[in-house]
Amino acid sequence: MEAPSGYAIGAASEDAAVASDELDALAAIELAAAALFPGEDLPPAHRADTFPRDWVEAARREGRLFVAREA
Repeated sequence: MEAPSGYAIGAASEDAAVASDELDALAAIELAAAALFPGEDLPPAHRADTFPRDWVEAARREGRLFVAREA
């Protein structure tokens, strides 16, 4: 599968400062995506749920987290 035009997909940064920005953006994307679902598909109680930061950070350190960046 190819990335959408204008984007590249790759491993999250190993640089802690860059990774912090990427992980902050990931949580914001999760919240924005949740807002797109109707209430019957995603109950309001779950709209603010995001993956725990420590879980996402561990995935990044282990090389299991990929992000899309503008190319």
